Amino acid sequence: MTDSETNLNQAREWHRQGDIARAKAAYEAILQAEPDNAQARHLLGVAALQTGDPRQAITMISGAIEIDGGDPQFHNNLGEALRALGRHDEALASYRQARVLKADFAIAINNEGATCLALGRGADAIQCFRDAMAADAAFLPAQVNLGLALLGAGDGGGALAALTAPLAVQANNTELQRYFSLAAVQAPAEAFDDNAAARVEALFQNSGIELQRLLRPALLLLEQRGLLERLALATDEDIQGGDHDGDLNDNLLHAVLIRTVVANAPAENFMTRLRRLCILSQESGLVGRVPKFAAALAQQCFITDYAYAETPDETQAVDTMAARAEAMLQQGTLGQKLESALTAIAMYRPLNTLAGIEKAVVSTELAPLLYQQSGGPAEEAALAASVAVLSEEVSEPAVRQQYEDAPYPRWLTTDRKMPVPMAAAVGALFPKLDYTPGAATPRILVAGCGTGKQAMDAATQYKDAQVTAIDISRASLGYARRMAAADGVDNIAFMAADIMALGAWEARFDLVESSGVLHHLQDPEAGWRNLCGLLAPGGLMKVALYSTLGRRDLQAARDFVARDDGNGDGNGGGKGGGAVTPERIRQARADILALAEDDPRRRATRYSDYFSLRGCRDLLFNVREQDYSLLELASMMRRLHLDFIGFQFADINLPARLAAAHPGARLDDLALWHEFETANPEIFSGMYQFWCRPSLAN
Repeated sequence: MTDSETNLNQAREWHRQGDIARAKAAYEAILQAEPDNAQARHLLGVAALQTGDPRQAITMISGAIEIDGGDPQFHNNLGEALRALGRHDEALASYRQARVLKADFAIAINNEGATCLALGRGADAIQCFRDAMAADAAFLPAQVNLGLALLGAGDGGGALAALTAPLAVQANNTELQRYFSLAAVQAPAEAFDDNAAARVEALFQNSGIELQRLLRPALLLLEQRGLLERLALATDEDIQGGDHDGDLNDNLLHAVLIRTVVANAPAENFMTRLRRLCILSQESGLVGRVPKFAAALAQQCFITDYAYAETPDETQAVDTMAARAEAMLQQGTLGQKLESALTAIAMYRPLNTLAGIEKAVVSTELAPLLYQQSGGPAEEAALAASVAVLSEEVSEPAVRQQYEDAPYPRWLTTDRKMPVPMAAAVGALFPKLDYTPGAATPRILVAGCGTGKQAMDAATQYKDAQVTAIDISRASLGYARRMAAADGVDNIAFMAADIMALGAWEARFDLVESSGVLHHLQDPEAGWRNLCGLLAPGGLMKVALYSTLGRRDLQAARDFVARDDGNGDGNGGGKGGGAVTPERIRQARADILALAEDDPRRRATRYSDYFSLRGCRDLLFNVREQDYSLLELASMMRRLHLDFIGFQFADINLPARLAAAHPGARLDDLALWHEFETANPEIFSGMYQFWCRPSLAN
């Protein structure tokens, strides 16, 4: 072995161990002695790519190919460097050359497919991933990418099947869990075989993905087992007598109740009934006999802010039991009798409303319920009181009061994504965008962070991000701080501030996010202008606003509950028409649910927010919000000197639908999107979620 081979092997070993700086120095030394050493030149390029310099990587690897064009690895890694810069067509050519040189090169074939996917060539991508799997059946990235490509093509069942096998191998891979959950949302009922069903159940024990999206597949599985039908058809006597204790002890049912808002009207109906049986059947001991179910139902009731309908006899029973429980707490009584009482009460009102609850000592099984309804809120209050204050000014006191009273949303889980450089994340969304981040450590502002979910997403998505999250509601910030601490996320600085008071703030950010916030301001454009002033050179904005077309049925429902507050006098509350009380929201929910199935106003029940009181308040009784058309947004962005970059779609199939309706359409053409939305008003029923940046021509 020659000295250069020995030195190259040593450099490779340092490279494998992660000592890239030492490896680079060794490669450079080899090239000084042997400028035509293709392997050293190639590996120096790989090191440059790994340290964030794809341009240098292209120079070095291209030089290696000039020396030795027959190594397929050289061409694959050149493709990786080109793809990092968004030069996807050139990257595609490199991967294909690697495949010519080595027909079974699964890595290069998979990379070719990923590039086709980025270019919107879904069918080509799917074939590439199948080819990569044929070349190496054990190559998991190709299986995962096939699942994602099928998902993008609208084949939820195929995606679920493709992702089930990799998840069985890497059960704790949170990124893979997230992909699987996205496929599960779209998959038809028949796609859930035993393996897929087992994966869904296992995911409910995970805190690294947003479990709310798994509600539909979980309910499908419970339906397949016949559990929901049996409970719905059972008589009160059968349930009280214990005939259905097996169904009530189902672990998946418990997980759904504890970790999601059960946004399903039939499920709410029988949960309301089961709650009533629990409070009115003390003699039969239903709560004591199925304590895990009872505690799970109590947690669900708290999560929904006690949205379920309540009869006078239930109220009387709860009041009696609360008085009895307070006496037991005062006397220091412990044991199942107290725990059963606390569980039943917690189905109707938070435990922190009981005098002496701080004295309660409960079993390990009941501890999560006690923390949810007493310990957690106490922590939030303390965190809210100690939050840093950026500005004392409040331009929207009514809006702030709404979110002080009911911090929104009360989210439970969120996705913990694998952090990637901001340039890579933006490039994945907009492959053709010419974007170079201004800093290796991105500074991100989440303006109007509410209860912190969006801030958590940003903090865990972007590598080395430093996030500042502001909101006018201290109660919301208290919830946000508690949830961030619980998840171990420490790169967020939460502060109390008003967007309208930021004009003189000297901080600057590489990304400013404001989702579902500006439309609650009296002058949204002025607030948006303030946020534009906080952008660093080259900075981007991510904004979400309501669509007039997308929410027209919802606006009809808002008008309906504003006209009639449910007391029959025709004097609705609505904006300025009376206090928005829990009783009034419950009545509004009942009135909407009583509408005919085909009544457009009943579509409010399609929103998960309908199924909690704070969600329904935000949905139907918000003190101020404005809707927009895409033409109005385009006009506003022109006045703010912003260039529209593109949408971030909740429905990944929308671009393909636009292309089918308008071949050759540009995805940044807002006038065309307006035409398409006019014909398909449901496509932005959530919000317009889009990216923009200061005009390059300005």
